[in-house]
Amino acid sequence: MNMPMIPSLQTDISPLINLKKKLFRKKFQSIILSVALVLSLAISLFAYLTAPKYFPFTSNLLSIEESRDGSITILFDEKVTGYTLYETPSENDDSTVYSLEVWTTTWDNLFQDRGTQAVVIGSNDENPFSVYYIQNHSQSGKSAENILLYGSHNSSSGGLISLPGLSLWYLFLLSAALFVVFGVILLVFKRNDCAKLWLKKLLLLPFSYMVGHVFVMGFNASSYSEQRDFSLIILIATLLFCALLLILDTHQLRKEIREMEG
Repeated sequence: MNMPMIPSLQTDISPLINLKKKLFRKKFQSIILSVALVLSLAISLFAYLTAPKYFPFTSNLLSIEESRDGSITILFDEKVTGYTLYETPSENDDSTVYSLEVWTTTWDNLFQDRGTQAVVIGSNDENPFSVYYIQNHSQSGKSAENILLYGSHNSSSGGLISLPGLSLWYLFLLSAALFVVFGVILLVFKRNDCAKLWLKKLLLLPFSYMVGHVFVMGFNASSYSEQRDFSLIILIATLLFCALLLILDTHQLRKEIREMEG
């Protein structure tokens, strides 16, 4: 007697497994995205709080005391919280030229009390020296001339004006130009899904740099602290670029999940 054949039921669960993996990936990306965005905002706030605010020269900003050994001590007003001293040899003789810039920051004013700042300047080889004050600001739209604080005018430094750097503004303009170029190319290849995806990723590079520039410098074209500002811009731009890549990838992942569910 022949027994009836009972068909075996085989269920392919691989789509379910793939869907579960994609949902986990989406959740993980959301966490990383949140961290990247929070870090970007935190670094932007740090850039604002620690941005140096340079002081124009005034007679009550500092005082100079001479010592018997030939050195001098410069005492700053209490509102000064930081300074930088540059040393350069004279081009014409054996004297030394010192250039001094002073500043404060919002962070120092709000959270720190550095006390009275002072700097001792002396010639180690007993050669004469002069000290100039770098103003790092503009007067009537023109950069202010450096002020001689001590010593005699050096012909290579007398009348010297410290100009702000424009390199970061040129990089901003270059990024804007690349953003427009990539945008035009994206419109040309909008029907090519593969090319469109890669062009969107390329588009995020100049966009991230421009946003980083605005976060650190606003729309200012010049900077007296280019190295610091550039480092912060690159750091913020990198975090934003990673975050935007995750947003783009998450959008693509949601599209794939909808197609699997439908």
